[in-house]
Amino acid sequence: MNSRRNFIKNTGMLALAGAVSRKGFAAMLADKKMHAAGLQLFTLFNTIDKDVKGTLDKIAAIGCKELESAFSMLGGFYGKSAKEFGAMAKASGLAWQSHHTMGAPFKMPPGGFKPPAGSDTTKKAPPMKIPPMKNLKENHQEIVDGAAEGGVKYLICASIPLDNAGEINEAVDILGKSVAGMQHFFVEQDMAASPFESITTSFKYLSEKILK
Repeated sequence: MNSRRNFIKNTGMLALAGAVSRKGFAAMLADKKMHAAGLQLFTLFNTIDKDVKGTLDKIAAIGCKELESAFSMLGGFYGKSAKEFGAMAKASGLAWQSHHTMGAPFKMPPGGFKPPAGSDTTKKAPPMKIPPMKNLKENHQEIVDGAAEGGVKYLICASIPLDNAGEINEAVDILGKSVAGMQHFFVEQDMAASPFESITTSFKYLSEKILK
């Protein structure tokens, strides 16, 4: 894994991609001094669902070598079993390294979602049909088994409720479960409140309890 310093350095280099051609971008990513570049597929949410294989081929064509899968509107792993998606990624020259999942059922933010600034709120969009969002609280073994079947090395918990002491203790239980030989990471994306002094303190509490 890259250090934070190397990650920031490499990310700065990738920011120059807009100034180079596709060929130049691919050549830069092929630099053996850098860790292989990867893409978190939630970046292409919905887009990838329209053409999974074609999208993977395009990702490989710009020089990316690794993938992190995420939630798909097609269900499963972009409408495929873990084994099928893993084979598809491999055929495109991509290593499926990690899977990004929820820690618990999705919770709407207080007051619901607000439309983006400048959007036309007079038009009502048709209701979005969303397949069940698997999460580690309710579907732990299913998620772990699927990721293991696909040869995934890392299981990423993207978000889990931490708004009170009860939720934090429950998170300890969920994140402390075995993940079948994979490495388990927690990347909290939307922590808003904590019964502790600070986010840092609650993270310290989590790590001490989980790694004890």
